[in-house]
Parts: sequence; C-alpha cells; structure tokens
Amino acid sequence: MNGVLDNIIMNDNSTLRQQAISLRGKGKTFRQISRELNIPLGTIHLWTKNVQLTTKQLETIKKSHHNLLIAGRIKAAHKQKKETARQHLVDFKIGEGKIGHAFTQKDLLLIGVALYWGEGFKKDSRLGFANSDPQMIKLFLDWLIKIGNVPRTDIRLRVGVNQAYIKEIDVIQNEWSVTTGIPRTQFQKPFFQKTKHKKQYSSKIKYLGVLRIRVNKQVHFFHQILGMINALKHIAT
Repeated sequence: MNGVLDNIIMNDNSTLRQQAISLRGKGKTFRQISRELNIPLGTIHLWTKNVQLTTKQLETIKKSHHNLLIAGRIKAAHKQKKETARQHLVDFKIGEGKIGHAFTQKDLLLIGVALYWGEGFKKDSRLGFANSDPQMIKLFLDWLIKIGNVPRTDIRLRVGVNQAYIKEIDVIQNEWSVTTGIPRTQFQKPFFQKTKHKKQYSSKIKYLGVLRIRVNKQVHFFHQILGMINALKHIAT
C-alpha cells in the first residue's frame, strides 16, 4: 500500500516539476511559478535551475523584478503613511482630552489674555485684535463679552483682503458677519492689500482675509489686559 502511495506522490511531483519547467521556459519568474503551483520557492529554483532563457525573457524577468520592487516600496510607503495618520489621530485625541470641553471663567480669562498677548494691539491705548481664523475670532469675541463685559454695540470690525478679491468683498464681509454675529452696520470700511499675485485656495478653504476687531470706550479694560499680560510674563522668570 505504501508503495502505491509513494508512486502517486512521485508521479504528482513529476507532473508539478514538468509544469514548473514549462512555466520557467515561458519566462515566468520563480515567485510567479511558486504562486501558481503552490510550491516553495526553493523547490522551484532546484527544479528549473537548468532551464535556459532567451535574452528577451531575461529582460522581461528583470523588468518584472523591478516592478515588484517598486510595488513593494509603494505598498510599504502607503502602510507607513496610514500608520502615521493613525498615530497623529491618537495624539490629536490625547491633546483634545487634556483640554476637555468644559472651561471655567478663570480658564477663559487666561486663554483670552494669551491670545491678546500674541495677536492683540498694544499701542495707542485702544483695544484691538486681528486674525484670519474664524474660530479664534469667535473665541476672542466670546472673551471680550464674557470676561470684559464689552457690549456688542461697542465692537467694530474691519476686513482686510488681498486687492485681487475686491469684487468678493461683500460676500467676505457677510461671511464674517454671520461668523461673529455682528451686523454689517458695525463694519468699518474694508482695506485692500496690494500684492502681485492672487493666491489660489482649495475648494475646502474659503478666503476671508484678516478681520480686525476694535472696541470703543474700553481704555480701562485695555490697561487691565496689559497688566494681565505682564503677570503672565513673570511665569517665565
């Protein structure tokens, strides 16, 4: 019985060997033959090592190896990019968790002072702030109203844009009005910056220029802000 099984196995191996030799003779790579016949690469190499290939077949195999190498690099790069994006998301969530979503009045006070330290106007004793980020603008206005008790009616806004967007100024001002909740009647005359080229923005990004916030009748609060900034400076000393 064992002899019969041995013959069957030998015949199967002989058939597979002939198939491997035939495929190699057609210019197939070792890896291609291994996948097609489900046989280890070492066995394929042993069976077909004496098969002579034409120059054209060798060039084809060389090109195939090169393409596999490139494909492998692309796959590895894609995998790395995906892993990097995943890690960035994890880090983003960790950072978001450290801040949380509930803020005390003291938290808001410090946030606003830090914003003013970086982007606020510190000369001529008139309270002002400028930025192009709608979310930062909203946060600063919230700070003015809740911490500074600034009436909305005392707030004046002015839009500054690239002169190439002069035709879109009404749309841009309307966007800022909706974002801030401040009516257009409290907007001052826009100013236009001269530039040589009109920067192109992707469809996902709206160009809104820079919004300048000015507040009337807040000299006392302005100097209080400078005092709070000075207090923050002492943290680093």
